[in-house]
Amino acid sequence: MVTGGTEAAVIATAVNGFIGCRALPQRNDVPQRASMPWDKDCDGFVIGEGAGVLDAYEKQVVDEAMLRIVLALLGTMEYCSRARGVAY
Repeated sequence: MVTGGTEAAVIATAVNGFIGCRALPQRNDVPQRASMPWDKDCDGFVIGEGAGVLDAYEKQVVDEAMLRIVLALLGTMEYCSRARGVAY
């Protein structure tokens, strides 16, 4: 199975929505403190765009075709900050 996706969130409507729910950094006058996602006093996130493609096979198909596994998906996770009401 081939799957992929793309995200283009840097448009006025999306940015204004993130500004409205205070998900983007508020301390823009101090760039060193503007976005610190792993800090206990984090202040928003940096918005960006990206894309990716994944070619996925079931283990049985890989074994039968003697394909080399370069990545194994062992689990997934999703996080949503209740304080900001956005997932990241």
